Amino acid sequence: MIGRMLIESLGVYLPPRVVSTDEILRGCKVPLRFPLERVTGIQFRHMAGDDEFSVDLARHAILDCLTRSRYAPEDVDLVISCDTSHSTGFLEHSAEPSTALKLRHDFGLSHALAFDVTNACAGIFTALLIVQSLLETGAIRTALVVSGEHITHLVRTAQLEIENFRDPRLACLTLGDAGVALMLEASPQTSIGFATITLETLGQHSSLCIGKQTDRSHGGAIMLTESGELARIAIEESVNHTLGALRGHGWFPAAFQHCIMHQTAKLAVDEVVKVLNRKAGQNVLHARNTINNLKRRGNTATTTHFVALMDYVQTGRIESGQRILFGIAASGVTSGTALYTLDDLPDRVRCGTRPTILNGRNGHARNGHATRRQQRVKIESIGLLPDVANAPRDAISMLTASARSCLADSRYGRDEIDLTINAGVYRNDFLCEPAVAALVAGNLTGDSLGKSSCAQRMLAFDLTNGSLGTLEACFVVAKMIASGKIRTALVMAAEIEVNQGLGSGQSLGLEETGTALILDGSTDDGPGFGNFYFESFTRHRHSFVSHSAVTDGKTALSFKRNDLFEDSCLECIVLSVERLLQQEGLDRRELSVVLPPFPSDAFVSRLADVLGLPHDRMVRPPTGAKDLYTSSLAVALHAVRQHRRARRGDIGLIIGIGSGIQVGCATYYF
Repeated sequence: MIGRMLIESLGVYLPPRVVSTDEILRGCKVPLRFPLERVTGIQFRHMAGDDEFSVDLARHAILDCLTRSRYAPEDVDLVISCDTSHSTGFLEHSAEPSTALKLRHDFGLSHALAFDVTNACAGIFTALLIVQSLLETGAIRTALVVSGEHITHLVRTAQLEIENFRDPRLACLTLGDAGVALMLEASPQTSIGFATITLETLGQHSSLCIGKQTDRSHGGAIMLTESGELARIAIEESVNHTLGALRGHGWFPAAFQHCIMHQTAKLAVDEVVKVLNRKAGQNVLHARNTINNLKRRGNTATTTHFVALMDYVQTGRIESGQRILFGIAASGVTSGTALYTLDDLPDRVRCGTRPTILNGRNGHARNGHATRRQQRVKIESIGLLPDVANAPRDAISMLTASARSCLADSRYGRDEIDLTINAGVYRNDFLCEPAVAALVAGNLTGDSLGKSSCAQRMLAFDLTNGSLGTLEACFVVAKMIASGKIRTALVMAAEIEVNQGLGSGQSLGLEETGTALILDGSTDDGPGFGNFYFESFTRHRHSFVSHSAVTDGKTALSFKRNDLFEDSCLECIVLSVERLLQQEGLDRRELSVVLPPFPSDAFVSRLADVLGLPHDRMVRPPTGAKDLYTSSLAVALHAVRQHRRARRGDIGLIIGIGSGIQVGCATYYF
């Protein structure tokens, strides 16, 4: 049993440009007579420069984090990027490769598994929950969680579009930019680190705040928020979570020194204090323990808690050994609580001395990330999009229909699903907030398909990493089940052709469909996943890239794919499969069936040839199907079941491929 999860190092970056709320209001196309500064408490905020974007803010934060960490880049086992913005250029929302993979390459994180997590302003705490499970199961020893929030470009869009002070775009004017990076490890003792991190998504309220690309000709992203209703629900849920966590861990009423809640507006912070004290029946929160850094920072989305932590560490208000209550609230609606006891991090930040760097590790597979086998986790049910020909061509509708199909095939009801993950990449309007999984969870609320009438707490988020995202989501689920965090999970994927109707050469060639899988625990010798192996070949990181772009007043997908991309994918797959088989102690001849990615039937034939496997062991995509992308795994598993391709005791090989280039593979025991 390891100790708690500990923040070994913290890095923060604030762009040097500072802009006042008065300047923001003066920049609105329609004069806005509203006391924004008085209502929000925001006087200034940091805004990225003209040549700074999400990935740049993240880089600066990682550099700051590494200066006070005892770990070298090659010691990092996992990097998760969890910003909401994903900007790589002016009016560019990056889709592939993942931001985490770019940072992995930039900093030489040669042993790190990399993927992105999106869960609105709860993104960092969602990533922390994942890291906690991987540490507890021994899958990793260190992790880097990073967020570069370049969100003030929404201010520009809102200034052009806001019509009055009741406009749902008004909240965009409160935003500020920042970067945060946390190095995480298992605590050497149980008295320091995270005592708990709890998160819950109430998807039925997910439409109260939507971040997406504007439909106006000037382009850019915009956030539409029903601020009053969102605040009311978020405050109520956050307070309930907080009181439960404090009482459950013996921190109630006054066993902590600081409360850091999501910094959105002064009125919201004050209301949390009032509601919590009323429900507690005493003054648990007050001016001396409630942190408010809105005046000079604004709302910095996912980074807000740790920007505030660093601010108050540097001023000396937060000291080593103190306890912090984090109140988590995000669109989705996701709310939660984290309780944290500091080690000597504040002293190390203030003294500014660099620690002794540990010796780099030896004996790891080159450039790869392997995991040891634990309790098996199996695919309990599979859902494909029913009535494909007549299905609506939007990602959320396809995901919802696939999830319902999966639940209909399952022994679990909707209320018995602990976790919902969306691994799809391409969705309508380049939606970036809330998590697509939260919107689907909202659609599923109240469905009569459930076999249980007992309400169940559930978390929803997106995990994206190109077409490899589904397999990585299965890996995360397996570790969260093994750690006891969850019992069941729904992993979904759907893709749309964003450039539908724009003409020849403008589409990615994706099959517009949706799929879903339900995963649960198995016995040690029962069916389920064996070992996973992930490897990145970032010399190919430019072989396929995609992002939003504004052309002739319309936002579309811009992408570049090298003519040799598939050849490179095949080359990388061969290397990774060999390493997985060595790790598992298997010979190719022991594989009964191979579940490959499905770019095309021709790709599957070429893969069989380069792996030296008989073609009849390969699962084939449906006749005439386009690239099944993130749905490849579910479609392949369905084909195995439908055609009885595997018997009990057979061993399957699952292969995934993603831009970057990244390879993921796993054994599966039927």
